[in-house]
Amino acid sequence: MAEDAVAARGILQEAKDEIKKRVEISIAAHRKIFEQKTEPERIAAADNSQRQGAELAHKRHHRVACPACKSVATVQGEPVGRERVTVEDDGIRVEQSIAPRTFQCSACGLNLKSYVELDAAGVGAAYTRTTQYSPEEYYGLVNPDDIDPSDYVDDVLKILNAQEYDNE
Repeated sequence: MAEDAVAARGILQEAKDEIKKRVEISIAAHRKIFEQKTEPERIAAADNSQRQGAELAHKRHHRVACPACKSVATVQGEPVGRERVTVEDDGIRVEQSIAPRTFQCSACGLNLKSYVELDAAGVGAAYTRTTQYSPEEYYGLVNPDDIDPSDYVDDVLKILNAQEYDNE
């Protein structure tokens, strides 16, 4: 059994080394492509990635520095563990740990599609997604002054009319 474990660790290390080598080659290739652009093209690409990163951050992406071109890139992942909810003076804060799964840089085109690749590139660290809510948003409360009840009444009447009643 101990020998099987040693052999398995060796196989896993070989696979990890192969992925790291492949990722390093990809990073170097994308760095070269980026460096071959003219200075104005590099500046425009970096500015565009900065804007895109800010926009995507509002869509649950996490901004990181690209290992190839150092521009703003984004990582996306999956929630892990429980949310941490805290009540603050200005609302409710929800923190969620995220395990990264994909990486994309719009400036140089580098894409990584697994945690192992992200880890090999140095952008695989877990991160925390923080969301602020008002109490109304968090608890799904509705202010009666802000709604038109006729929509709800119409929906309920449609449901009731669609149901068959046996009054016998």
